[in-house]
Amino acid sequence: MADQVQIRRNTTAGLGTFAAAPGELVADTTKNALYLGNGSTQPGVPVGIPMSPDGAMAYYAWVEGTVTLTAAAYTSITLPTLPGSAYQAIISAIACRVISVAVGSGATSFGIGMTYAGEANPPSPDLTHFGGSIPLTASQTNEGIGSPVSYYQGTTSFYVNATSGIFVAGSVIRISALALIVTPPTS
Repeated sequence: MADQVQIRRNTTAGLGTFAAAPGELVADTTKNALYLGNGSTQPGVPVGIPMSPDGAMAYYAWVEGTVTLTAAAYTSITLPTLPGSAYQAIISAIACRVISVAVGSGATSFGIGMTYAGEANPPSPDLTHFGGSIPLTASQTNEGIGSPVSYYQGTTSFYVNATSGIFVAGSVIRISALALIVTPPTS
């Protein structure tokens, strides 16, 4: 019979501010991710992610959330906090799934767009940056690959936009954004 080896593991929330010891492996059971400890990075350095000799690294991470549509032409999407201490990232793609559709007459399709830091309303050219004319039907999915855009935590906004008319309040869409996160050297 083969031996079974288990490593330290916990959910993302359970790992919290834990920093694995140098050489220790840690599994995040929420993200299905593996980290190698260095004694300071929380929970460790993602396995398979190269790090410079002075600690700089770049890696992809999914940030996800749900948005409940309001009775308007567009609804703002608030992405969850980026992993670690990241404040900015490059968003390469946004995927979505319609979870539920509110009953009533209103917009039957949508797009996913964005604004850049400091802009009050979504600009027309970017209303469908990550997808347009997506049917607003239960279980509908879309993989929106747009040109990569800079994302600044708290100042860049993403929107679900009605293709025509306004939404009936209450429909729910799950949004998943693929973020390239770059961290500076540690020394």
